[in-house]
Amino acid sequence: MSVPELNEALMELELVIRQYSETLITQLALRDELEYEKELKNSFISLLLQVGLCGGGGGGR
Repeated sequence: MSVPELNEALMELELVIRQYSETLITQLALRDELEYEKELKNSFISLLLQVGLCGGGGGGR
């Protein structure tokens, strides 16, 4: 390959790398959001269970 061809190939590779990096960053951000949402839901469920267990669960007087 000639130098201009190598330079062109390098530019194309850099573009592809940039695109993959942006995709990776987006996917990692989504993963973090989903992980946070899962933890929040688990905390909420745990609190509901605690209230149900401590409150007797029956609601009777």
